[in-house]
Amino acid sequence: MSDYTGFVCVVRHKETKAYGIFPSFDVEEKFEDLEVGDKHELVMNYWVLDAFGVSNKFYKIFAEKRITQSDYLVLNKKDLEEIKTILEEKKKYTDIAIKQDGDAFWLKNFKEKREKYSKATKLKKFFMRHNNKFNIAAGSGIFLLILSPVIGIGLAFLSALGISKYFFVALYFGVFLFFLWMGDKDDKYEQNNLLGDEVELIKQHQEFSKNIED
Repeated sequence: MSDYTGFVCVVRHKETKAYGIFPSFDVEEKFEDLEVGDKHELVMNYWVLDAFGVSNKFYKIFAEKRITQSDYLVLNKKDLEEIKTILEEKKKYTDIAIKQDGDAFWLKNFKEKREKYSKATKLKKFFMRHNNKFNIAAGSGIFLLILSPVIGIGLAFLSALGISKYFFVALYFGVFLFFLWMGDKDDKYEQNNLLGDEVELIKQHQEFSKNIED
């Protein structure tokens, strides 16, 4: 994936009404770096590979419409439609490339985890299969240890209100068991990835990925 993946933005200068085509890496799409809202109006924006290269290409395509010694172009409706068509095609290619990168990353991570598990000791394998539950149990203990003074104050406050301290205990264990249940679900998913049929799991991921694309 290109390090220069970003937005190609078509903006219009508020005063001159001329158009600029600039790259931006503002993932929040506010485009303050292009002074959108102050100096410029946003006409269109597309997330594409090689945003710098794509932006520069338009200045070559519309070289005759470039205002001398500036980064602005005098464009008409037909020109804007042409730009839109090109950017939509670039975005389609970018979406495919991003998906392929995501699938490649998943497969690499999947195989590395299985290889690590196959080489681990029996004890290590046990911890790998129940990693989330162990993390939740450890986190719960640390939580109680760190916040014990605050919990003590809270219990005293509840006692002053006539509320039994066992209410807090029941509530705490209820929350703890809920997170433990969630952790068990995550562990079962990881166990399936570690112990299930490799070919079948890869096929399932490919089918899932295809359904998302559709």
